[in-house]
Amino acid sequence: MSSSTSSSSVFLALRRGLQAAWAASARQVSAVAVSLAFAAVAIAAMAVVSGALPPRQGEHELEKIIVREQLRRTRTVRPDVLVIGDSSALMDVEARELSSVLQVDVESLATLGWVGPEGYGRMIQKLSERKASPRVVVLLMCQWGLAVDEATFAKTGYERMVLEDLTDDSVDRSATGRREAPHTAAQSGWRGRIYTRLFLPLVEPPLPGRLGFYYGWSEDVARVMDRSRGSLVDPSLPDLAALSVPCQFELSAAVERRLRLFAELTRGNSAQTIYFGITPVPQAAVVDNSLARRAATALRCLEALGLPASSELPVPAAFPTRRFATFSHLSAEGRHAYSQIMAQLLETRLPSSRR
Repeated sequence: MSSSTSSSSVFLALRRGLQAAWAASARQVSAVAVSLAFAAVAIAAMAVVSGALPPRQGEHELEKIIVREQLRRTRTVRPDVLVIGDSSALMDVEARELSSVLQVDVESLATLGWVGPEGYGRMIQKLSERKASPRVVVLLMCQWGLAVDEATFAKTGYERMVLEDLTDDSVDRSATGRREAPHTAAQSGWRGRIYTRLFLPLVEPPLPGRLGFYYGWSEDVARVMDRSRGSLVDPSLPDLAALSVPCQFELSAAVERRLRLFAELTRGNSAQTIYFGITPVPQAAVVDNSLARRAATALRCLEALGLPASSELPVPAAFPTRRFATFSHLSAEGRHAYSQIMAQLLETRLPSSRR
């Protein structure tokens, strides 16, 4: 009798355990179902809201963002001193710091080596068309920017982007042929604010790698460029091995030809003074003939630009290796030190009417 009672108790306990487990599972399934339903409703709501919000360019390549934003800024800035050139000019010079030290309006419209000197000249020409010509132009290029060949200019397409001003609303920017609105950061009103601050971060990732960690989205890059007068910081972590590769200075035929075109595009303004400089390389990359080749390359650049030797800015040829983010870009610390040197050089070269 006791054995039968004991068995019944075991089966009863087992039954209650199964019932409790089933109830718990049911509650979990119910919770998952509710979560899925909520997610479905949220996705549907975002889809409805996104249909009523302005489209965006959705650009994830920093290079395209830089060129697009600098072209946009050619329509608004009125600099006394303009910094222009490749990405070393963009990353190595703090335009806002120069403005503060020199007490004049300094702006940077620097872009990429792949835009090339003809593209830089076209950007200056766009300022002239708005009666916003700078009195002083500082053209800065690095060793890589001076060596770009014709095939690379054609392949990347950034030169064409500047020469043809391919940032207007009329430009087709997607594979589907849909025309997209410009630069969402410029959107105003509640729709633009909801889009950029609430909806966009949920559905679209930021810029890749450290760019996304440092800047966020393309709209954030645009805001930084506006605040910093067109300058940016390279957030890359330095690779000491890459910074030690021996540097060689070469002026390609393609860049030399474009330097002559730059001179033609900027020749019309007799009140404009142009200075040229080659940005620094890491000290660890300097070998026996590096500085001699740099000097010879700079002389050829000045000849192509139709400028006298006095138009070369005596900027440092090399900088401490620890102050570089990449081979061609200084770190935040390095650019601050380099900008201070640049300010000292320009202070004695500004037209007296602007000092």
